[in-house]
Amino acid sequence: MKPGMTASGLTLALACLIALGPPEGPAPAPDDHELHDSARRRLSFDESIGASEAAPIVVGFAEAAQDKRERDDAIPRLSQNPQVQLMPGARVNAGADNGFELQATITQGWSLERYGKARRAAARAETEVLDADARARALEQRFGAADAWIRLHGAELRLALARQDLAVAEQLVDSLELAREAGVATRLDVAEAEALAAAAESAVVELAGEVHDLGLALARETGVTSSSPLGTRGVYPNPELPDEAELRRSFAELDRLPAVQRRRLEARAALAEARELERSNGTVLSTGASVQLESTEELLVFGVVGATIGAIDRNQRGRASAHAQARRAEAEADQLTVELAATLAIALHELRHTRERVELLHDRTLPALDELIAARTAALELGEGTRAQLLVVQHRRNLAARELLAAEADHAWARVQIWLYLEALDAEAEAG
Repeated sequence: MKPGMTASGLTLALACLIALGPPEGPAPAPDDHELHDSARRRLSFDESIGASEAAPIVVGFAEAAQDKRERDDAIPRLSQNPQVQLMPGARVNAGADNGFELQATITQGWSLERYGKARRAAARAETEVLDADARARALEQRFGAADAWIRLHGAELRLALARQDLAVAEQLVDSLELAREAGVATRLDVAEAEALAAAAESAVVELAGEVHDLGLALARETGVTSSSPLGTRGVYPNPELPDEAELRRSFAELDRLPAVQRRRLEARAALAEARELERSNGTVLSTGASVQLESTEELLVFGVVGATIGAIDRNQRGRASAHAQARRAEAEADQLTVELAATLAIALHELRHTRERVELLHDRTLPALDELIAARTAALELGEGTRAQLLVVQHRRNLAARELLAAEADHAWARVQIWLYLEALDAEAEAG
């Protein structure tokens, strides 16, 4: 302690350290904890969303759908292959006419139940399912990247604040140690400050681990192969949203969302497969010609007409399975619509709830705790109360400040979640 330092002066110094608040919007500091790697690359929110579109699974699903579409064009309209039959032989016991003979027959089958058309329609239905699956997977990846970025950004801000709290707490411990040696602070004061510093360090360790894991989650969602976590830069996204009445009208069209469309199209594809299976064993007319070369070198020509009647086996077993699959897909679509309606209703509630929580913490909780800190400081200067009480209030203030940062992250996610659903609905409407 400096010579001439009084108990009142020490109280003021401690109060300044305790009341030292973090600057607005603390910038995330690199993680220097030995158990965790630091972020070597930082992405903005828009960069994360854009990177998710290049994730291997998103690109692969889109390429699979495109490849299938191109190969569908190669499916022939005719469904039957030509048949060729050769019958070499010899004429015997015919005296001077003995010799080699040959009969050649070629026929072409024609489906009378338009099997070729049904086959191409079933192929197109399958491709539509792949397209919807690719869109649904891309939207899912966007959601994953947005969620990971927002949670990581919030954790980084809380970690920066926790580190500031730890620095203040450690300075407090040092100051109280000097004060105790000078006889103007008690052992209890030092113990309380050390407990506060230990709690702050524990928060730093916990948040450092959370930031590390969320950084790897962001790498996964953006399709980055890395053993080092990613970091964030910039601020939370703040998309413009219509009023609640307009949101509810938009969310009434849940059938347009890719995940629901995929299941509807799966049902259509299964029914198309059932029609294809039925017509594959339908009636087939065969027409052609037969040529016979006799040993006398005479040439006989015949017309050939035949038919395969689809009267018994019409692929009843396969059609039953296809119809069952179609009903299951429709049921899944109906169930998913119910679940999405609940999800979006919860999202609308969360939009209001998280905003109210942010306002409560920012406008009432933190100002009230700041006022309490000022009152405890003034009382301590007058010899009333204890430093331990002041430390307890400051700890509450630190926790409330980190709670505010978490609430801001929740509010940002509520806005982004609704925005992503609106974007998906608009995109499907344009594509449709």
